Amino acid sequence: MVFVLQDCPIANSYHPRLNELAEKFADRGVRMFVVETDPQIDAAAARKHRDEFAMKPAVVVDSDHRWVKLTGATKTPEAAVFLPNGRLVYRGRIDDRYTGFGKKRTEATVHDLQDTLEAVLAGRPAPNPIVEAVGCYIPELPGPVAKDN
Repeated sequence: MVFVLQDCPIANSYHPRLNELAEKFADRGVRMFVVETDPQIDAAAARKHRDEFAMKPAVVVDSDHRWVKLTGATKTPEAAVFLPNGRLVYRGRIDDRYTGFGKKRTEATVHDLQDTLEAVLAGRPAPNPIVEAVGCYIPELPGPVAKDN
């Protein structure tokens, strides 16, 4: 799964790459999901975002941050890879195209998500199970509403 925000330019720049990865690994049993993390997003807005960027992976709305909490994701885009038994084996960046906020390479030189998927499918552990992602912070859930006395 890859965590995104509809207004994060870094996450949005990765949709073509995510489509490539989804197509490349689909025949090998990998299911990719794009996880919308904005607590305010609804299904209609998620569909609009999907259509605007021609996303091929399935889109999941995580407005209560169930998946965010389960994986420990903090930024978008940030990927999480699970084995069929539910064990989390990778959390981190898609690749090293972004070296910092506003700092971008022309092309990635390290392909963390792809390398992890290749390793897992070959029965090997993820080369680097946790790699810091560069992107927009996932917004916090709204706090409880104070009651008037």
